[in-house]
Amino acid sequence: ADIWKQTVVEIRGRYYLLPMEKNSARRGNGYLLNPSYFSPAHYRLFAKIDDNPDRNWIKLADDSYFILERLSNRAGNISNLPPNWATVDMFDGSLGFAGQHISIDENVDDFGFDAFRVFWRVALDVEWYDSTAGRAYLQKQGSFFEREWDRLGGFRAVYDQSGSPKTTFDSQSVNSGILLTLQHLVLGEKLSEIYNELFIDNLFISDESEYAYWGNPEIYYDHNWSWLGLALFNGRFPNLWETAITR
Repeated sequence: ADIWKQTVVEIRGRYYLLPMEKNSARRGNGYLLNPSYFSPAHYRLFAKIDDNPDRNWIKLADDSYFILERLSNRAGNISNLPPNWATVDMFDGSLGFAGQHISIDENVDDFGFDAFRVFWRVALDVEWYDSTAGRAYLQKQGSFFEREWDRLGGFRAVYDQSGSPKTTFDSQSVNSGILLTLQHLVLGEKLSEIYNELFIDNLFISDESEYAYWGNPEIYYDHNWSWLGLALFNGRFPNLWETAITR
């Protein structure tokens, strides 16, 4: 109830989940958006246990895909990739850029360390609820990254809206999200090649098998999202609520 009351706004018949409480998210005539906070799978779960008709969780899930598609088709977004942050006008629902409001992050309007989480959220909806919209979205995104793999033999941590890399390095956390988009393309051996090269071959396991890590063992964010991404990729991230109900 508090998630809905504090962070969901309705604009021209569409619901938007904000990344923080409404007053904190307010910027001028609109609100900040962080697309990686959208979680359609959890909204569908909430709908099963919340019988208040004023909280339409299923519509929030559907509207989240509508917003993601609009962000992909936003003027200048040649890559179709989701941005780290965006804005929504509170009167007409138009989507804008957040760079002028978040000065501490030079990549606020790019795809990068926030936006890759969109893929995990959507993949969760596909895994738990067989979302047609989610599968189509991941396939669309995966096409970009398949071309990147063929071109670079890898990925980059940050891309601008034209699809051009803004870094010369990759990121284990971002790779984990990208992997979930490629899983929904018919790639066969190429998917295995990408998975093995990025995750299996790069995993360091101690001689005593007491610990394992990728790259720098002290980067919590990379390891956290690698675990979440690989658990979902390998079908090891079950819907515990549904499992409890069936039992």
